[in-house]
Amino acid sequence: MPSMHATVRCKERGITLSEILYVLKNGYHEQEKSSFDEAEFAWKYAIRHKIEFNDIRIIIAFKDGVLHIITVMHVTK
Repeated sequence: MPSMHATVRCKERGITLSEILYVLKNGYHEQEKSSFDEAEFAWKYAIRHKIEFNDIRIIIAFKDGVLHIITVMHVTK
């Protein structure tokens, strides 16, 4: 379930729900971008994948057995 923040960022950045699902299914875990959120007592995981010319990173967390999409972004170097 996308957070309000993720929904707003998707609209701002032109990232569709189908792209998010594709990245979640086919992407890889970016361990160096993942972290433990002490306030929420939960891990935040970064998942990344390239779709055509768009390199997309999604930050997700699991809370109470539910996958939460925290934010989405284009990765630029």
